[in-house]
Amino acid sequence: MADQDVDTAPDALAREAVELVADAAPITWQRLILRYRATVSLYQCEVTAHLADGTTAAVDIPYEVHGTIAELRSLTAVPGQGAWFSAEISADRAGQVSTSFNYTEDPDWPEGIPATIFSRDLDFYPRTDDAIPDWLREKLREAKSIIAELRGRPAEET
Repeated sequence: MADQDVDTAPDALAREAVELVADAAPITWQRLILRYRATVSLYQCEVTAHLADGTTAAVDIPYEVHGTIAELRSLTAVPGQGAWFSAEISADRAGQVSTSFNYTEDPDWPEGIPATIFSRDLDFYPRTDDAIPDWLREKLREAKSIIAELRGRPAEET
């Protein structure tokens, strides 16, 4: 994952996501951690609030957060390298916000997702051949096979 302090163009979007979540978090939150997995067709978000008494609490995610994160994903996509598959945004009460974007590692969806979802994501955020990690290449092969089977044709080798 690429870590960075948020002080560039995506800063406003990361802060907006934090502000939306903070409004829904318990009043005693000290640190918020947003973990996000995304493709163009599917997303999953979980938010943990670390509270003043040392406990943690899950936070209900306001609907608006998803649009903000989708915009952040699009803004941070790198031509030829694609968009990130998972991200973490953390914030503390003092207003420090940091982000970590995963462009290469398998995002490890808890329930797994169909391989065709990743193929669709590459349609929107293309990657050069050398920017496709092995796990994604395997998913793309699987997607190609599924699509060929649905069309009644053999899959072409890549």
